[in-house]
Amino acid sequence: MKSQETLREGLVLRLDGKGVLLDVEGREVKAWLRGRIFEKADRREKRPIAVGDRVRLREEGEEAVVVEVLPRRTTLCRLSPEGEKKQVVAANVDQAAVVSALRKPEPYPPLLDRILAGAGAEDIRPILIFNKLDLDRKGSARKWEEIYAPTGFPILFTSVPQKTGLEELKSRLRDKTTVFAGPSGAGKSSLLNAVQPGLRLKTGEVGRKGVHPGRHTTSSAMLLKLSFGGYVVDTPGVRTFTTWGIQRKELARLFPEFEPYLGKCAFHDCSHTHEPGCALREAVERGRIPPTRYRSYCSILDELPE
Repeated sequence: MKSQETLREGLVLRLDGKGVLLDVEGREVKAWLRGRIFEKADRREKRPIAVGDRVRLREEGEEAVVVEVLPRRTTLCRLSPEGEKKQVVAANVDQAAVVSALRKPEPYPPLLDRILAGAGAEDIRPILIFNKLDLDRKGSARKWEEIYAPTGFPILFTSVPQKTGLEELKSRLRDKTTVFAGPSGAGKSSLLNAVQPGLRLKTGEVGRKGVHPGRHTTSSAMLLKLSFGGYVVDTPGVRTFTTWGIQRKELARLFPEFEPYLGKCAFHDCSHTHEPGCALREAVERGRIPPTRYRSYCSILDELPE
């Protein structure tokens, strides 16, 4: 076996069939996964390697083999679409840009709130982006700002045609690793093309009747380097996002606007769904917490194991 000194470090840019595309000291290298990685992998995880992972590899002529996946700082995870295993959307990210369109398709709170909760569970800082401001003829932006302002998360309203909000977005991306997530058709790839000319990511439009389905234009997650500093992960649009690994007792604290009411209920183990004397439900009834956010909390709680 060769010595440890022969191993190099790489950064996973894309999962590529049975292998991965890596950045190795500025070079793009196609590498295969060593069998030992699968043997040591968490059996609950759909795949033992993800975009954003840092790895050790061995280069042998024109061949490269990943021999180790290094420990992760953070992971944005979901339950796999098959409903059986943990799927890591992106690893080692600092923040999550959760993107919705104001129209075509309109924002879908149950999806947004699940992504926000999944990010919060990993201490990944969310940024809420409401895109296609140029299509917002009815001024719905104000409504969404009122709903999400109490979370304390940064909120950006953007338009690629009008170049609205792009400089602020660029500033927030600088020197960070950011995963872009949200429904198909929200304009994630268009925004990235706008802040980083030259990416030439494929984009598309949503059908007229689309509320939140959209059409996939990004087929797999990709880690992209920004010329002004930092990385972004462009991910395929999602229709559902089932959280992974969140404990029932932790969920309420992933909704920051709930914080003032936690610990003030009649029962110390209140689930905030049906118990008498619940301070959180009283806040909802008095209009202090948006009903859409509370409904999302209840829906996610129903999915979590007892």
